[in-house]
Amino acid sequence: MRELGKAFVAILTIIVFFIIASFMLSLVTGLLWTLFKFALLFGIAWWLVHQISGVRRPYRY
Repeated sequence: MRELGKAFVAILTIIVFFIIASFMLSLVTGLLWTLFKFALLFGIAWWLVHQISGVRRPYRY
């Protein structure tokens, strides 16, 4: 009975660990995806601004 309890606790611990790990993974990937989308939008906006303003004057840093 005691061995069964130990095994049950071990299985429960593993399940909880996997749930937390998957949650953290989804959180991190969600955060990275959001950052990537913002970077992409910013990049497109930056490029458009430079395309519009670059017509009148040469591109300089």
